[in-house]
Amino acid sequence: MAIAPATAVAATAPAAAVAPLPFDGGGDAMRVGPHAQVFEDTRGDLTFAQLRSTTTGWRAAPLDTFNFGVSTSVFWVRASVHNITAGPLRMVVDLGTPNMDYVDAYVVAADGQVRQQVHTGDRLPFSTRGIHDRTLAFAHTLNGNETVDVYLRVATHDGLFELMPLRVFGTKGFVEHTHDENLLISLFHGGLIVLVLYNLFLFVSTREKNFGLYVVYLVVFLINSFAFRGFDMEHLWPDSPRLHNIVVGVSASLIFASGGAFTMAYLHLRRKTTPWVWQVAAALIAANMCGALLGLFDFYTLAAGFAAIFGLALVLFLYVTAAVLAVRDVREARFVVMAFTALICSAVLYYLQLLDVLPATRVSFWAMLAGSWIELMVLGFGLADAMNTLKTQKLQAERAARENQEAMALRLEKRVVERTLELAEANRQLSTLSITDELTGAYNRRHFDQQCAQRLAHRGRGEPIALCIFDIDLFKQYNDRYGHVAGDAVLRRFSHAVLSVLHPEGHPLFRLGGEEFATLFTTPTEAEADALAHRLRETVNALALPHADSPRGIVTASFGVAWWGGEALDDLTPEVLYAAADRLLYEAKRGGRDRVVVHTQPPVPRA
Repeated sequence: MAIAPATAVAATAPAAAVAPLPFDGGGDAMRVGPHAQVFEDTRGDLTFAQLRSTTTGWRAAPLDTFNFGVSTSVFWVRASVHNITAGPLRMVVDLGTPNMDYVDAYVVAADGQVRQQVHTGDRLPFSTRGIHDRTLAFAHTLNGNETVDVYLRVATHDGLFELMPLRVFGTKGFVEHTHDENLLISLFHGGLIVLVLYNLFLFVSTREKNFGLYVVYLVVFLINSFAFRGFDMEHLWPDSPRLHNIVVGVSASLIFASGGAFTMAYLHLRRKTTPWVWQVAAALIAANMCGALLGLFDFYTLAAGFAAIFGLALVLFLYVTAAVLAVRDVREARFVVMAFTALICSAVLYYLQLLDVLPATRVSFWAMLAGSWIELMVLGFGLADAMNTLKTQKLQAERAARENQEAMALRLEKRVVERTLELAEANRQLSTLSITDELTGAYNRRHFDQQCAQRLAHRGRGEPIALCIFDIDLFKQYNDRYGHVAGDAVLRRFSHAVLSVLHPEGHPLFRLGGEEFATLFTTPTEAEADALAHRLRETVNALALPHADSPRGIVTASFGVAWWGGEALDDLTPEVLYAAADRLLYEAKRGGRDRVVVHTQPPVPRA
């Protein structure tokens, strides 16, 4: 509102006279605006006596709500009230707000005498109230058919005037009006307390950050609603008006800051949007925190300005952001859009009514309260839905993890079986390698010693056994003439040829060392042992491997076969059996080589 130059009276044309407000003491509230005039004291130094003598500067009042905005002026309101009945009536003048800083009320009778004065406001102790009520109101008794003039002087601490829906009630109507308002507000506050306790329990149980932020938002909302509607002055600190204004100023900005922080966390803005979106929202929250700091030092107008500008900007920014995320099918954003839509629509409806754009009704008067409740409930439902979604996702994740674990266990079990088989095969191969001669593929001397001892220890009683030891004749000369590589080749071909005879019979081949080999087997007669040895000799000869130093010109071999049977088996040991076969091999070589010698007598040690 524009402020005139430094004159005591705003330069305004005289207002036309207005009719007195006809008062009959009925139950309905009566608007003062159509019967009132307003005067702006730009310097704020006019006394009531000076004002009464002023005939210019008065202007028509608004039809419903007085809105003086932000101004350093002092405003006067005057209206005449006429008791249209013959008997006395008690009227109640209600400013409709508990937050006007300074209010001076004067009731002037028709004879010019000041019949009543009230000096109150939310910057003064609660005891100055004309009526013990959370709002600023006072009562006065009108005589039958009497007309009085009511003057109100309203001023501020630092320039911000609250909206003032000035009304006149009868006593009964005021009591009913106050009762209805307090009942609805108490239900609203009770619902908030229930929400706080329920979500606090969830936060303590789950340690979910969003529940904690929602609880902070609810608590700040509850504190602001309780203080802004004057309940704190009435019930908590009636003698601390400055504390009341600090609580209102601080909580107004904290509502937007805490609500914005909750919405940001609930929507996961940092993860689901670009960095600048999160940064803008965080900056607006910081601005609202600055507004709360201003309120803490009782800069009420500045704090309210920060809340109005940056709070509204934050709400609109988050509303648009949520709408964009909702289009992208973000489930949480849908709840935010519904909640903010209810809040914004109720706020628009409420302020249109206060600014006389819409008619004043009880429905529109309580629109802001209803919208706030819907907003909080929708956000609460959204938070619960998010928890249910997280629970469902957790169950699905646990089920998937369990299935993966079972599949992994099966794969691991299968892998263990495979590894066990591989390990068994590797052990078998290692065991085979440990008992096998690498060059020829025959068993080595260690395995020969083990097998010989086992065969003798576990043979059936009286079961004959034969040991055939044989080696390549003149093998040293072969190596000297042809080289060790050629000698190794001969050993391989020799052993393969011998194995071709022994394997079908199931007899093992052992390489005892160098060019000396052996086979250990059971056979019922000495003749069969001799026949096997001869087959081996013939197989070696059939190879026809050239040997220039051999009398026959080819590689040959000598065989000594020790056959043991009958009672002589009882005293047979591996050493005795080996010594016997070795002696017979020696005899075969001494007898001209390329021959087989078989004997059944106990061996005689080699000379």
